[in-house]
Amino acid sequence: MQDPKRDGFGRYPAPLGTGLNPTGPTGWSRLEQLLNDVDPSLCKLWMGGDRALRSSNSDRIRHFTTSLRELWGHTVRAIATDDAIKRWTSDPTHFHNGRPTRRTRLLHVCRDINHGPFTEFVEKDVDATLEFLELFHQGTHDVSSSFTEQQLEAMKDRMEATLRFLLEIWKRRS
Repeated sequence: MQDPKRDGFGRYPAPLGTGLNPTGPTGWSRLEQLLNDVDPSLCKLWMGGDRALRSSNSDRIRHFTTSLRELWGHTVRAIATDDAIKRWTSDPTHFHNGRPTRRTRLLHVCRDINHGPFTEFVEKDVDATLEFLELFHQGTHDVSSSFTEQQLEAMKDRMEATLRFLLEIWKRRS
């Protein structure tokens, strides 16, 4: 019988209004803690993607890639809002149809480290992140995926690292 205090993923819910206690009984990862700080509903996308990846559902790859693609988009839009970006830059190359581009959102999050010895790294990392996201678009739109199990696990690991990197930078600023 499932413990009624645990969620469907076997974890205790985060304490309301207090964020997560990293040493407490929640069992949540650092990424889940950071996502919860932004918006508790973001954790559902992460856990749903993980659950899809581990399922035997014949459409699991599309569910996994869609969940993580949407998680990335919602997270980045939450930590790099349109209004904040418009206050930060008016450069027309940073916008498409009046909305900040994904590149601009990443540069906005990284603005406090994007100078000196980090400038070239940030540019290359932004390029690599955008290229990485294309894999999730492919996985979402392809009817039949050719991703291997190792590639899917690597995608999950890289998404976790990418989100943690961005969220840690954001958290230090806020």
